[in-house]
Amino acid sequence: MKAPPSVTVVTRTIVRLMRVTATVHGPDKHHRRESRCQNVMSIKTYRRKRDFSKTPEPRGGKKIPGKLFRFVVQQHDARTMHFDFRLEVDGALKSWAVPKGPSIDPRVKRLAVPTEDHPLDYAGFEGVIPAKQYGAGAVIVWDRGIYRNLTRDSSGRPKNPARAIREGHSCSI
Repeated sequence: MKAPPSVTVVTRTIVRLMRVTATVHGPDKHHRRESRCQNVMSIKTYRRKRDFSKTPEPRGGKKIPGKLFRFVVQQHDARTMHFDFRLEVDGALKSWAVPKGPSIDPRVKRLAVPTEDHPLDYAGFEGVIPAKQYGAGAVIVWDRGIYRNLTRDSSGRPKNPARAIREGHSCSI
């Protein structure tokens, strides 16, 4: 198992993953509409997919967002080993599965597939999801930290992170 990367590499990874998400969703209106549909996966979807009497995953309680926005990268050894990238946005963790994992080369792009939102307390989850449960396999926190939204609207004001993601673009450090 590799050691967690430096903050600089993680910062590059976050920006690169967000650029990949923007690339996947595309700049035209048709793709934006598709992006909105994909990002409506709520905490209800997360809960519906899990049997909390059998899995140690957090159910998620009240939305208590902090003043600083968190990110977490989790290594998930499910059917296939992949990484899950999560950003705190609007009281939930917006989530993407990254099948090939992050790259230390900023020129290398990776596919980031949107998944359902996760509760904020999932940011600290490490454990083994039992067999026959959704996402069965080991989960470890590979890296975590805080990010700052750098996306601006046309007048230079900070853009709401949820809106930037829905529109298929975000830039964070």
